[in-house]
Amino acid sequence: MIKKDFNAIYKSISSVSMHQFPEETLRSMYETFSYKQKELLDELKIMEKNQKENLDAHDGLQVENFRVKAKKVQSQFNEIEDEKARIWKVLQECILKDRLITRFGSSWLVNLKETFIMVLILFVLSLLFYDLTHPNLSLEIKRLFFFIDTGCCIIFLTNFFYELRLADSKKWYWKSHIIDLVTSIPLPADLRILRTGRVLRLARLVRLVRLLRILRLFRIIFFFWKGMDQISKVLDVKLMKKSFFLAIIVLVGGGVIIYFVESGAGKGVSDINESIWWSFTTLVTGGFADIHNPLTGAGRILTVILIIAGMIVVGVFTATLTSILVGDESEEINSLKDEINNKMNKLDKKISKLIKER
Repeated sequence: MIKKDFNAIYKSISSVSMHQFPEETLRSMYETFSYKQKELLDELKIMEKNQKENLDAHDGLQVENFRVKAKKVQSQFNEIEDEKARIWKVLQECILKDRLITRFGSSWLVNLKETFIMVLILFVLSLLFYDLTHPNLSLEIKRLFFFIDTGCCIIFLTNFFYELRLADSKKWYWKSHIIDLVTSIPLPADLRILRTGRVLRLARLVRLVRLLRILRLFRIIFFFWKGMDQISKVLDVKLMKKSFFLAIIVLVGGGVIIYFVESGAGKGVSDINESIWWSFTTLVTGGFADIHNPLTGAGRILTVILIIAGMIVVGVFTATLTSILVGDESEEINSLKDEINNKMNKLDKKISKLIKER
């Protein structure tokens, strides 16, 4: 019974996320963290002054201690900066949602709008998937798909610029929703009128770009997905975010390049989908030539680059996840180090005092 009550209370406490905070609370949190950063700045200035005094006194041990302390202060400052960025993001989302509710008249209508957008995305993705899996569609059907896709894109663009107008920080909205804008731009379908020479390859590339609309679907699903705070904590790690972003660029770029480079070299990759799959397996596993063994010099150089990039990306992901899983232990180790350093400083002062008394 006690365990059941404990789990229920814990679940109730842990289910509260920052997105549920009112605007005033978020602003207060942001100001509090800004004040903490100012305190750290003042502390760092004092350290700089004391370090110069100890440097003039040729006290190397204290100079080194101040350097170590300054590094810890920098780490605290960066952690606060990351937390401020997260609060700022939630604050802007809160302001935007409140303004949408004010314009629509109720939160129910706002949720209905988001649901409608998500349904449209699913509909467009289903058309895209059907188009990709049926390359021999008639010209009339392809034109129909293109007009439907264009109509949906107009709705997406209207929603984008409407929310941009209501956003408190335009810069934040552009930065956070740039994928929404890019994936909402109508792109020409792979019509027969484009099927000539190199333009055919361009049309296939256009298909690939249109797949980015999947990101819009994921983003909206994540918006409604409860428990995303835990995933956000992982994705908020700067190194992981950057490595993931670069991995996507290398993955898509490698697939497109190998397709254009190897397609004219005899037994090249047959289509863009296979080249992307080749790029993925090479990036993640190092490649075993089971899909395609590059025949050209450029293809082999690209393979080497992908293998090295894959080693780096996998290493970063592994190291980051490990640091998250053992974070509590690391904090204990750091606290022990601080305690040992304090004791060493006290011992050093006592030794210096004894030497002076002699």
